[in-house]
Amino acid sequence: GIARQLDSIARPGDAVLLNAPNQWEVFTYYHPDTSNVFPLARSRPLDAPAQIAELEQIAASHDRLFVLYWGEAQSDPNRVIESWLNEHTFKAYDQWFSDVRLAVYAVPRAAAELRTQTGVNFGDQITLEGYALNAAEFAPGDILQLTLFWRADTPIDKRYKVFVHLGGDPASPPVAQHDGEPGGGLSLTTTWQPGQTVADNHGVYLPLDLAPGAYSLVVGLYSVDDGARLTHAGGDSLFLSTIMVR
Repeated sequence: GIARQLDSIARPGDAVLLNAPNQWEVFTYYHPDTSNVFPLARSRPLDAPAQIAELEQIAASHDRLFVLYWGEAQSDPNRVIESWLNEHTFKAYDQWFSDVRLAVYAVPRAAAELRTQTGVNFGDQITLEGYALNAAEFAPGDILQLTLFWRADTPIDKRYKVFVHLGGDPASPPVAQHDGEPGGGLSLTTTWQPGQTVADNHGVYLPLDLAPGAYSLVVGLYSVDDGARLTHAGGDSLFLSTIMVR
């Protein structure tokens, strides 16, 4: 199923990363073109500096990374691979195929820094200082890259997820979205310190059948426990920008 999905959306510049070397035989049986497949975590215990250097090399020559996570408790117990990807790329989504998790990342070509200031406070707890967006125009199949710069204003005793929604008709569901805890789930809001600024990368995969036109990019936060959204002076979501799909 994973191989079929990758074949259906493949484009030049893609790479497939296997987080455990014993995935190689079964995956390449269904995906025989190995020119863009990279086995990771080949040593036990994992040599973290060598692995990071390899990830940097792969990312330097590829635009989208499709990572198969399986058995990482044995191959990468400290989550070196996933932590590096969460910090240096933009995760668009992950999906479970039985006990294998497929995660999709976009590789940035420029360092993300705060470009647009917002200064909007959510729930008297968290301020969105600003954001950086990699482009204003996209094509179907692209991954929108958004970095949100959050600041904890008080100690936070709840875990919150961030939602990034791309929508057309306000009365209809989003046409594309990414929901997840900050830092790809590795920078929980309960770990933030007052005054700390957290750079939080999010990728939004634009479906291949997405119609051309203008779409609104909105963000917000909601409780992991009960789904209740944090509000600000203007409501429970914040409009950031208009995105054009060509």
